[in-house]
Amino acid sequence: MNLRVLLLFLLIIGPFFLGLNIPLSYSQQPTPFGQKIVYELPYPGLTPDSPFYWMKSVRDMCTDFFTRDLLKKSELYLHLSDKRIAMAITLAKQGKNKLAISTVKEAEELAAKIPNLFVESKKQGANPSGELISRVKLSAEKHKELIEELKRTLPQGEAELLQSALDLNQKTESDLKRF
Repeated sequence: MNLRVLLLFLLIIGPFFLGLNIPLSYSQQPTPFGQKIVYELPYPGLTPDSPFYWMKSVRDMCTDFFTRDLLKKSELYLHLSDKRIAMAITLAKQGKNKLAISTVKEAEELAAKIPNLFVESKKQGANPSGELISRVKLSAEKHKELIEELKRTLPQGEAELLQSALDLNQKTESDLKRF
């Protein structure tokens, strides 16, 4: 009986403590100019317009603070930047353009931290795997594609605000060429 209760508890409550990290599939194929980049973004979850978004932000800050391994932190930043770009797309579809633009900027700021983490981890003797480097490069390409698509769909005055995010993305892509 106690085993059944414990098993039921673990099945119901366990996923909340374990984080429910669903593996994502990433395509490693380079794409010719003009074709869409095949890179699956994670589900955005709560968006910044939600009254509960602050809880997600606190969780992300705590996870960032307690992640000490630089390569794990770079994977975390990759995941968070991908989630933020997916949130921005969702917000833009809902017509919340200003919030979408600020979310795109947050995504690119997180992604811009990754090359520096790679450099620091190499100094400490831990080289990033080729798979991680290709995922980050592919993510940067996908972000660029989505930002350019947003620039085309947003009204002219708001689309110009995305240029700083696009510049940051290009800097990230050039920093990643070292790896």
